[in-house]
Amino acid sequence: SSDAGLWQILETKKKFIDQVRYYDGKSNSVSDPDAQAIDPAAIKAQASGHEVLMLEVPLRSRVKRLEILKRGYREEQQRAVQQATLAREKLLELTESVTPRVPEVVAQMRALQETLETGGATPEIMTATQKEEDPAFIPWGQSGRERLVTKKFFVDKFNKTMKDLNNQSVSSHERVGFIGGFIVELEQLFTAGSMTIELYPPDAKHIPALHVSSTKFDPQKNVNFLSRLENMLDISSWEFSIRNKEQAYRSAVERGASDHVFGQEEELQTAQQQHQLASRLLRLKVRKLDGLEERLTGLFLQDIKKTMQDVQETNTDTGETVTVSRLTHSKEQEREAHRQAKTFVQEMIDAFSRPPL
Repeated sequence: SSDAGLWQILETKKKFIDQVRYYDGKSNSVSDPDAQAIDPAAIKAQASGHEVLMLEVPLRSRVKRLEILKRGYREEQQRAVQQATLAREKLLELTESVTPRVPEVVAQMRALQETLETGGATPEIMTATQKEEDPAFIPWGQSGRERLVTKKFFVDKFNKTMKDLNNQSVSSHERVGFIGGFIVELEQLFTAGSMTIELYPPDAKHIPALHVSSTKFDPQKNVNFLSRLENMLDISSWEFSIRNKEQAYRSAVERGASDHVFGQEEELQTAQQQHQLASRLLRLKVRKLDGLEERLTGLFLQDIKKTMQDVQETNTDTGETVTVSRLTHSKEQEREAHRQAKTFVQEMIDAFSRPPL
């Protein structure tokens, strides 16, 4: 009924809206290959009793659906190739600049952990007053020995930086400083913030040997930056992330090198062939499928130019057989039309007798 058709239209509209809402930023179009909305062409075919039209309409929909799926598969393959190119570069950076330095970075992370737990100043430098105020000191600066500051100074520095970032209307980040040789940055992503720490070896200008990000936090609320920094220095988690990155990069490279073809290619080719035959019948204005060979023979004859032929006719008055010249089709033309019709019917039989895929 029309009510059922309206519900199907609403279902299709919802699917379209969902594709827009959850847009992944990778595709330039939205479509629903499995859409079940009512098709005006299908209604027309069923109402008219046009057998060929009823054959052509579902085939057209099937071909369109498979072509959409194939186009999506090709786009996915192109993305896989692009991702594989990027993954190769990342894998090279990882294996050449990061993995060989894992023992060195782990040692530095342990040293920074001890600094955060016990304080960075030596007993000779720390005074009794400083111990009473805050016994934990953190090395600040590129070398970690430029000056010693208290935890409170450290937290105040982060809070001020986060406040400055909140005043900006766009996503931005700012370097807070250096802690024991580690570069510490804060990032503000519209309504969320995060903290990152990086370690650049002396001979590495652009590729960090260590890059760790904290979980997202609400920049409008009080954040315990020191606690987050300590959690980010989890050595086992960092080593696990290095292994995961390497595995992910290698998987991306393998996907990009895959030579898989569209899994429904044979089904698509069959549907296209069937649709071409049905469309040709429509162009020939064939409505019924019974007696198709005879119908087609007559239609093909119409496209063949008649010529003057001598034919035998019987005079109805005298009963005599006489030879007269008339504009008609020759026997050869009739045989050619029948051959074309028989070939077409055989193509129909071959295309529509294939088992379902």
